[in-house]
Amino acid sequence: MEATANDLRSRPKKLLETVNRGEEVVITYHGKPCARLVPYLDTKGITLEMTSFEF
Repeated sequence: MEATANDLRSRPKKLLETVNRGEEVVITYHGKPCARLVPYLDTKGITLEMTSFEF
């Protein structure tokens, strides 16, 4: 989803609800992307073994 900086000021709750559903929101300023709102990933409990990979 894409939203403007004005949307962020006027409808922050709606944008946060969108993120809570697992969607990413790209915030634009003067028509250009400037920020992303992404769902929080709780990394507690992730071990090094779970995050490592081989090339």
